Order: sequence, then structure tokens, then C-alpha cells
Amino acid sequence: MLIVVKNLTLRNGHFAYRKAVPKDLQPLLNKREWTKSFKGLTEAQATAKCQALNTLYDRQVKTIRGNGALRQTKQFAEDYVRQHPDLLDKTVVSEAGGYTLQDMELSALENDYDRYVVNPDDPNSKFVDNMPSIVHDIVQTAMNDGIYVPATHKLSSIYDYYIEQRFKGETDKPTKFAVDSLTNFLGDKELSSIRRPDIQRWITECRKIQKDSTIRRRLNALNAMVNKYLLDLELSEPRNPFMQHGIGTNHSGNEKLPFNKAHLAAIDAYIRDSKISMRNKALLVLMKFTGAGLSELCGLEQRDVVLSTATPYIFIRPNSIRDHLKTEARERRIPLLSEAKTLVTPLKTDDSQKPLWGEIINTHSLSASLNKAIRAAGIPKSPRLTANCFRHTLEEAMRVAETPEVHQKAILGHSKKDITAKYGAPSQSLEALLKTLKKAKKKLGEVYEDNYLPEELISKS
Repeated sequence: MLIVVKNLTLRNGHFAYRKAVPKDLQPLLNKREWTKSFKGLTEAQATAKCQALNTLYDRQVKTIRGNGALRQTKQFAEDYVRQHPDLLDKTVVSEAGGYTLQDMELSALENDYDRYVVNPDDPNSKFVDNMPSIVHDIVQTAMNDGIYVPATHKLSSIYDYYIEQRFKGETDKPTKFAVDSLTNFLGDKELSSIRRPDIQRWITECRKIQKDSTIRRRLNALNAMVNKYLLDLELSEPRNPFMQHGIGTNHSGNEKLPFNKAHLAAIDAYIRDSKISMRNKALLVLMKFTGAGLSELCGLEQRDVVLSTATPYIFIRPNSIRDHLKTEARERRIPLLSEAKTLVTPLKTDDSQKPLWGEIINTHSLSASLNKAIRAAGIPKSPRLTANCFRHTLEEAMRVAETPEVHQKAILGHSKKDITAKYGAPSQSLEALLKTLKKAKKKLGEVYEDNYLPEELISKS
């Protein structure tokens, strides 16, 4: 269905309204966008609502700009308090009532508030009550010893603060996806008004189209975002509603399995005999012999492939293609076995920051392409057997080969959470990791058959 009405969207089968707040007004309005769910409405009803909201918000923008009320709220409030030191003076001037100079100054400021509010006497400005009062910002800043505290704690405001402080203003996709998903379901609500049952209802809705692992990542992102916000501003209220929702690991029962020898033989034969592209062939082989994830390999630059040393390796790290990895532990050097080196060598042209694959790759579509390839190779269609299983296959092979656990973690980029990890050398030599990979190579596919369902096995006939 083609939606031609501006700011009317269709998501998950329901209509919704989304309109970006102009960037110059975001500090004043304390939000990034206006949103409204039209769940349950017909297209005609949603269209009418959308047009009404467009008229309302366009008038709001025009009125605010016409009154010259554009101010960077935080900067304005803190500058105002610094310029009026009596706002911070807590000297008692009335013993009987316990009044301080600060009390008197704040009272005088509040009595004169109409100088700072947009059109306070205009009966047509019905939206004024929904705007954070600049005077309220000043009062809260003065009460907080000159440090700005937002007047509201909406999800959009918390997200903006978190992105600015944690990622220097650069978009963090996991957090953005989480906030967008939640606000589409609940609206851009005040943190204090979000209850745990609201989160549980959101989780239930998400489970209709998403795996628990995805929902758990989004909850973790929301939890981290709110925790930092509350901690940085030293707020004991409101509380964090995203904590401890107990989404168990592999709730869906679709945990990934390693490939066994029959699976690997089928994939090897397909790579050897089919017309699979050189890029996809190289990616499958690299995943098999390095244990790197698809997104990690797709994010390699030319300079991240080092072939001139005694032990050639790839360097998984943040770069111009990706500004961060999934976790800090994922930054690592992985030695290249001869099979992997043979396929990556033709791709290496220089030591620049250009993408290794010639272009930045859409990993979502590529993942589907690789899964299609292994199905064509004869791998049974099962959510537990996907291209990502190469990572599990190498990990199982390293265990079967009884290689040092510290080497396994270094190769796969797993964090070291146990007590013993605090002792010993913080990193392992490439030579030692290469020996581990060579030992594991001999054990690839040695998996106990009872781990699979009958339909996940390749027939031996």
C-alpha cells in the first residue's frame, strides 16, 4: 500500500504518525520527533488525524520561531544562573521562616516568569503547557548548584543525552532501534510513567516478529542508556523500568549448532563445484577458519589485512566503516591459515582505509545470500543451522582439540569474566594462536550426533 500523506507511516500493519522536530527547536521542546500511534484506525481515519497533527505542529513551529524563543536550553539556564549568583546563595536571611537569598531570588524569578515563556497570554497557544518552561529550567539548575537538570525525562530526551555523552553525537544503531521500537509501541513517554507491565507488553508484542536474542539486546541497550542518564545526573527518581526482565538465553529454542563433518563436506563441495561468487566463497572460507562474524569480516578495510608478517592475520577493530564493535573484547588479531590466506590475498591491494571488498556491504542482505548458498549446498533448513554456525563450529573444534581456553577467547573475541583472567599476560602471540587454529582445523565437524534433530542431519545414503 502506498501512503502519500506526509508523516503518515505504516509499520507492523498499523498506521502511525512521525514528524521530526526541527533541530534548532529540539533543545527547547526537549524532543527529537512528534509521534502518535494510530493503532486500530482505518487509513481514512489515520489520514485525517495525520493532517490535523501536521497543521498543529506546523503552527507551533511558526509561532515559536516568530517569538524569537530559540535558545539552547542547557546553555541558557546555566549561563543565567552564573550571571545571577544570588540564585546560588543559600545564606539564611529570615530565621523565622528559614528563607535564604536563593529562595527570595527564585520567588522573584517565578513571579516574573512571563518574560521567558512563549506567548503566555495567547489563548490560541494551547501547546504552551506541553513545552518545558525556561523558568523551570533555571529554577531546577539553581537548585542543582548551577548544573542543568532537564525539566522532563522523556525517552527521546534521554536518548539524545546518551548519544551525546556516550557516542559523541554519532548514532548508535542498537540503541536507536530499541528506542524507536519502544516509542512506536508506547509513545514518547516520561520515564516515570513507564511501568514494568508496559515493558512486558512491549516484549510480548516484539516476540511476534523478533527472536529473544534481539529483544534482549534492545532491553540491554535501553537499560544502559537510562542507567547512564540517572547516574550522570545523580537522580534517584525516576527508577529504571528496564532492569531485570529475565528474558532467558535461547528462549526460542533456536540456539545455533556447530556444523558436523557431513555439513562441512557438503559446503566444501558446493564452494568447489558451483558458480558461487568469489566474494561469497572468500567470506564462507574466512568464517570457517577464523571464527569471525559476518559483520566483522564485512567491516574490514584494506589496512586490516596484514600479509607481510611472519604470521599473516586480519585485524578486527573499529575503523572508518564501523565506529565500534559489539564489545571491547571483539577487537582482536586473528591469524590466517593457508586456506584463508589464499582467498584473501587477491583482495589485498594496498594499506588504505578502503573497504577490503571494494564497497561497504549490506550485511543483512548478504547474510540471506550466504544462508541461501548453504541451503543450496544441502544443509537442512533449520534456524539452528545458518552461516553464522561457522563460528560455533570453530569454537567446538578448539574445545575438542583441548586447546587453551585463553586462546579460544582471544580468537573468538569473548570477554574474560572469570577471576583467573585477571592474572597472566593480557594478550597472546599470533604464533601461539596459529598453532591453536591448526590443531582445531583437524577437529572441525567432530560433533556428537545426538545434538541434532533427525531432520538436521544429512543422509549418509
